[in-house]
Amino acid sequence: MEEKLYLSKYTKVFEKDGVFAYYHSLRMKPIYVNEKFHSTLQILAKNGDKEKSFKDLSNEEKLQAQQIIEVLIEYKIFSNDKDYDEKVITGFRNGLPKPYIQIAYFVMTELCNLACSYCFIENKMDDSIVREKVMTQERAKKGLDFFCRQIRKDETMFKEEKNIIIYGGEPLINFDTLKYLLDLIEQYKVSRKLPDKTNVSIITNGTLLTSEIIKVLKDNNVSIAVSLDGSNECANSCRKFQSGDKAFNDIIKGIETASSVGCNCGLSITLTEESIKDLSQIEAVVDKYNISSLGFNILMTDENFQVSPTYNEEASEFIIKAFELFREKGIYEDRIMRKAKSFSNSKIYLYDCGALGGNQIVIAPDGQVGICHGYLYNREYFPTSIDDDTFDPTTNDVYLEWNKRTPINMEQCIDCEALGICGGGCPQNAKNNSQNKSIWNLDERFCVHAKKTLEWLIWDLYQKTIM
Repeated sequence: MEEKLYLSKYTKVFEKDGVFAYYHSLRMKPIYVNEKFHSTLQILAKNGDKEKSFKDLSNEEKLQAQQIIEVLIEYKIFSNDKDYDEKVITGFRNGLPKPYIQIAYFVMTELCNLACSYCFIENKMDDSIVREKVMTQERAKKGLDFFCRQIRKDETMFKEEKNIIIYGGEPLINFDTLKYLLDLIEQYKVSRKLPDKTNVSIITNGTLLTSEIIKVLKDNNVSIAVSLDGSNECANSCRKFQSGDKAFNDIIKGIETASSVGCNCGLSITLTEESIKDLSQIEAVVDKYNISSLGFNILMTDENFQVSPTYNEEASEFIIKAFELFREKGIYEDRIMRKAKSFSNSKIYLYDCGALGGNQIVIAPDGQVGICHGYLYNREYFPTSIDDDTFDPTTNDVYLEWNKRTPINMEQCIDCEALGICGGGCPQNAKNNSQNKSIWNLDERFCVHAKKTLEWLIWDLYQKTIM
């Protein structure tokens, strides 16, 4: 007598044009069947008995159904073990990696020459709090030494890729310290304080880029990401100078300067309600300036900055369309690419940022060290400083909590079809938009994005299998 089969509670079924995709949200390998086999599988899901479920099939169909079932069992969509679901989620939870620092944000300054209306740092700054807002060279060195101490805490991980991100405010305001830090990074690579695979990038609004600055960045192999909202002044209406003057032309001038000296910038595009209306104009900017990489940011909201009820869905659809467009040009949009890699490798995407997982430090200009740059304004979740020789993320309460904050540990996420590819979104945005102000709430804009992306990935794969 054959063992009874149980449909996993993590199994989700998608349908499009008479094709049904069976998908385990933790195993992430879709199986496609036609309507007749779908009906058979639905019967099997109810009674667990293959013989009874197959009784109305022809001998040839029974053979096909048996082959399909074997694959579904292999991918854990069906199982002979009724307790398998509990075992698998427990296994994933117990297998979470411990916090280990791999990313360092160096905040060169909290000052900025722009005043973007949606800025999740500037708009929350309390000017009554007096603190040093520009990083000195001494603190830059201490910060780099702090990072070096952290990456040595697990020697087995030391040689793995590390990332240093130059951030602000507008980091180019403090270019002297930035240049000093870049020289120091190169020295530390030579002396093996940093691994060879230490990538350095800068996120800048582009308005201060000059040929001299770009040469320094290029000579030090610094990847440049320029923040932009769209491809014209209207789309960039939220991005203005402190004086109120429009910034778009100065941003484009910075990109043009980089392009003229053979330095291809990436774009970090915040999707405003205006910029999501016209993908073709962003395509024109990408083509004109040989943009090397793209990343789209969905607007964060709080009590001071809100978006229309349809924005999250429209922004998610825009990103998918952009991904389809730019991959044909060999340019991959980062936000979807993270999920696409997880999906194609059938490997759970636990965290959507380095803070989640406890993998990053943020070094403020005054030397305070935190886990998330979104909290620069009040230094919440900044548990230590660059002078702390004893700091260990594996024993720190902040880092341990953020390490655990992943969809597989969030009960409100367990039944979601995007459980395996989501990464949990942004804890700051989740906290901003919840009544109890907890990072454990849902980042609802990300729920929309993850679900839409998953469905697109499933049917994009199907199209590739039938071509």
